[in-house]
Amino acid sequence: MADKTVKNIISLQAVVDKRSNKIIFVESDKDFIDVLLSFLTILMGAIVKRDTKHLVSRCMNNLSASVWGLFQTEACKEMLLCPHNGAESHSENLKLKIDNDEPTRCMNVKCPLSVSSSVEQDGGIFVKESARFIVSVDLRMMSPLSVASDPVFTKLGAMNENSTTEQRTLNIGAHEVLNLLLRSLVSKKPLSEILLKLDPVPIPNPNLSLDQLILTSIESLLLGDIMNEEEEERIVVKLTVSVSKDIVCYPEAGEDFANLLLSFLTVPLGFIVKYMRDASFKGCIDQLHKCVKDLDEQHLKSNYHREILLSP
Repeated sequence: MADKTVKNIISLQAVVDKRSNKIIFVESDKDFIDVLLSFLTILMGAIVKRDTKHLVSRCMNNLSASVWGLFQTEACKEMLLCPHNGAESHSENLKLKIDNDEPTRCMNVKCPLSVSSSVEQDGGIFVKESARFIVSVDLRMMSPLSVASDPVFTKLGAMNENSTTEQRTLNIGAHEVLNLLLRSLVSKKPLSEILLKLDPVPIPNPNLSLDQLILTSIESLLLGDIMNEEEEERIVVKLTVSVSKDIVCYPEAGEDFANLLLSFLTVPLGFIVKYMRDASFKGCIDQLHKCVKDLDEQHLKSNYHREILLSP
């Protein structure tokens, strides 16, 4: 029993500002870093399913709820509410997992996923066995050697003898990992909120909502960022519009548009972050995406693993 408990816990070395009761940074090995990076591979359907407080996206929650009324067969519901994760062969070996759904089955047979022979090599899942990182409160990752010269930490006084900081050992389990993922979408300081149990209620900001970013990103793709104008396909939608309020009341469309909307549940979070372009994000999940771009093969296992994270 004790071994099982230890297996489901990751210990982090944290530097905490006692005066403000905020985490300045945590230091961790590959186990926690792999968990953080795996956030980019998680599908929106899996996130929405676990977002019971509707912190992330009411729009996506409505879409998920509509699946129950639209489909009678369990297989169709399962494909959308428990969508197939293309990085499953990697993430199944994480020390802490939140995406524990059984793989979608096709005619009672597990659908095979591409499996890299490097999954079990060199220790880590995405980063190397020897990798060790400092993670800031907003999920920026850097090597321990670069912290002393970082202006953010210097300004906070984390490195001088007169600072009000102290070191603590903090444990994180699957429950905290789930909350960390959800908070990373709506907060700039999720580590402090989750590990110190500050647990504030995020205030929705309609100008920075994930709903807006998702729809803007998908619209950008549909309007030609990927396809040339000659190759572009369009879906015809009939709109009922309120002229006085200048808003769409509802659309009428065929199966193509319905399939498009439902497919949003199968999109990986990293895909959305990648195509946000310069859009402002209320949370800090985009920091993980930026950090992966800067990591080299001294830390990442290979360029193949980089692509899994940057282009899931």
